[in-house]
Amino acid sequence: MAQSTLMPLLMQYPLALQLPIRHLVVVGNDIPLTTIHRLTYYYFSYALKVKIAVFDITVYFKPLCQTEICSKMGAKVSINFDIDEMNQEYQSKTPQQLLELAFDTFNNIAISFSGAEDIALIEMASKITDRFQVFCLDTGRLHPQTYRFIEKVRDHYKINIELIYPEATDVEQLVKNKGLFSFYTDGHSECCGIRKIAPLRKKLSTLDAWITGQRKDQSPGTRNNIALIEADSAFSGINTQLTKFNPLANMNSKEVWDYLWMFDVPYNELHDQGFISIGCEPCTRAIRPNQHEREGRWWWEESTIKECGLHVGNIEIQTIKS
Repeated sequence: MAQSTLMPLLMQYPLALQLPIRHLVVVGNDIPLTTIHRLTYYYFSYALKVKIAVFDITVYFKPLCQTEICSKMGAKVSINFDIDEMNQEYQSKTPQQLLELAFDTFNNIAISFSGAEDIALIEMASKITDRFQVFCLDTGRLHPQTYRFIEKVRDHYKINIELIYPEATDVEQLVKNKGLFSFYTDGHSECCGIRKIAPLRKKLSTLDAWITGQRKDQSPGTRNNIALIEADSAFSGINTQLTKFNPLANMNSKEVWDYLWMFDVPYNELHDQGFISIGCEPCTRAIRPNQHEREGRWWWEESTIKECGLHVGNIEIQTIKS
């Protein structure tokens, strides 16, 4: 793209490229027009200096995210950063800083809310931006307390929480063939696949990135190696990469609850009844003192892999490492 063509295009809009991204490729009709090679940022009284190809251009701006900019430019945008490099860089940073990275890098991103301690993500996000999406998987088998909690969160933060439902015909067929509690004899994989994984896959196909409340201490068998940022191969589409952020990964349960108490964050009343890890009502129970939180999930199964499949990549990573 010639400088004479690029300059009017840039100056036509109040632009902002927000920190931090590493590579930005702008394409039109899937043919590269220009590549911003490792963006270099210099902030001088609201001025942004960007090195584009061989040209130095200074643009005065108001805050917008990268994807909004390229949308205004009539182009599609592919944002890529070195995940390994970012993981290393953000090990010493706070969950809030990782959330800022997520929101600054991706416009089409959403928080996955389970109705448990991951309320911390919504609290943190609300202090960073008012531009965030939240979705929750409604399997049809959640506790009444969880449904009430979802509404409490909606009212407290004045946000929309998109409820994602399974396909009614798939649920109907499962119940018709095997009844309402087949998972007690057949294992939970089939039911979770219909009520959780399939609707999640459908939702994630509309996103470029998602944010989860996973922590390493939640499940020593499957989550002790989770990264702060992942390329989510399990749910990425054809020729598209879904990026997954786990801002709470390095926090433990006590640290999360200290944060919730500090800011008087609403929480699921099931936590007052001994529930730690909260899922569907038939598959979740309170735990006894000194039991690990995941022992309250699918307790009738002997497997140490206590995952429903939403984070199936954890199982794959664990298998490779072992």
